[in-house]
Amino acid sequence: MSEGSIGPDDVLVAVVGVTGSGKSQLIQTITQDDSIVIGHNLKSETNAVAQYDFSAKGVNFKLIDTPGFDDTDLDDEDVFRMISKWLEGSYRKGQQLTGIIYLNRIIDTRQKGSAIRNLRMFKKLCGKNNFKNIILGITFWDKEPDLHVAEAREKELRKTPEFWGDMIAQGSRVERIPNEREACINLLLSLAPNEKVTLCIQSELVDQGLSLEETAAATEIQNYEELKAIRDQEARSLQAQKKAHESAIRKKDRHLQSLMMRARIDFEAQQLADQQAERALEEEKLAILQKQEESRRQKRVQEQKQRQLESAKLKEQQRELQISITTRQNRDRHQRRVQREHRRSLAHIASIKSQADLIKTSMGYRRVQQTVQANPHFSEGAFCDVCLRHVTIDTRFWSCAGCTEKFDFIMCNICKQTKQYICWCDPIDYPNSAHNLRPATFGPAAWPCPRAVRGAYDLHCDSCSKPPGSIYLHCCICCNDNFDLCVECWGRGAHCQNPTSHFLIPFGWVPPGERPP
Repeated sequence: MSEGSIGPDDVLVAVVGVTGSGKSQLIQTITQDDSIVIGHNLKSETNAVAQYDFSAKGVNFKLIDTPGFDDTDLDDEDVFRMISKWLEGSYRKGQQLTGIIYLNRIIDTRQKGSAIRNLRMFKKLCGKNNFKNIILGITFWDKEPDLHVAEAREKELRKTPEFWGDMIAQGSRVERIPNEREACINLLLSLAPNEKVTLCIQSELVDQGLSLEETAAATEIQNYEELKAIRDQEARSLQAQKKAHESAIRKKDRHLQSLMMRARIDFEAQQLADQQAERALEEEKLAILQKQEESRRQKRVQEQKQRQLESAKLKEQQRELQISITTRQNRDRHQRRVQREHRRSLAHIASIKSQADLIKTSMGYRRVQQTVQANPHFSEGAFCDVCLRHVTIDTRFWSCAGCTEKFDFIMCNICKQTKQYICWCDPIDYPNSAHNLRPATFGPAAWPCPRAVRGAYDLHCDSCSKPPGSIYLHCCICCNDNFDLCVECWGRGAHCQNPTSHFLIPFGWVPPGERPP
């Protein structure tokens, strides 16, 4: 034991509990002080408040060992007076506790009446506002062979308000006290950050100037002592009646014996009725607690069901929103495709008209001053896919690299400058060819074409191998300027070997020795 002075930064921790709960064992494990005597029975080895110094990780601790309640040599009232006197003296010196460790044995099969009384007294000694600085420690876990039984007792201590339930609700925490020194030191260090507290009995004795008998904790003991005195008086009265009854038997006073027997029966009946009433009151309290717990459980179930309904409703709304978005996207995509097909139809109609004009103007073996592109655009140049204007040779226009592969999109320079139109590329169907418009021109035809100059005697269509007739189409690049196509195959979609960049030139048959006009 050390009686060193207590500094302002020192951490005071009191260890409290019934005799044999392991208070001295815990302090000896932490401090490694061999002078601490550890008892192994119900007789307390600590008969006065003792202080032990200990340091860990730069924190100076003052461990306060207190006498135990339910001792064979000391009355609980004497233990209470010793603890109260030490708390009053330390408070007057400006020394306040940082934490309290209240120990309880897990091997105790049930909480005795005196233990419950002492716990109520301890609660009033500390005050509800200071419960957050209390650790409720459970000792002797290694002494209980049945772990399930020990856990059931721990649960009872936690859940029952008469035991630890109300303290836990106010901030106390339950810890299983280990036998390892390092774990015990870590438990002690967890109290270091707490603020110093003024216990209720310190405030009553010092700040309010009350006597010890007037404090709330002493009142709890006095009520218990009064009840104990009444019960002792009843026990003494019963013993006296028994002795009188025995004396009456010895004197063979049958009448007195009958009266005494009746009185004894009445007393025992009253005592039994009191016990039954007390038991009924306890059962009623338990039923109320069970009913409250069931009500809370049903409330949690209802809240969980409500959360599930809200979650399902939210998922349904999200699903409907996704369906709406998908439907709108599909509708927009369909509208764009319809517009695209409409424009292609217009361009195809223009192509057919131009083809008809070509055939009309090509009659009489006259060379037609027009070029035909591999796409649906026809005559001198092509037609704008937006406004259907005629795009002539050497006129600047715009084409789309993405559409050219599938749709042959062309836009005149006027529509491009207005910035009101885009190509046929669908950003959903073709995300990588987003309106890649580029400038281009057709360029003049390469005249005079060798075929046009020398004519031909053995003409045949390179698609169907038939004579081309009076009008045929010729490519000046493919097959070394020897590719010809009849009008019928061209109308069915046939073309030369490079339909994207070569032009087909329409010709009529030229007699030998003549040049085209």
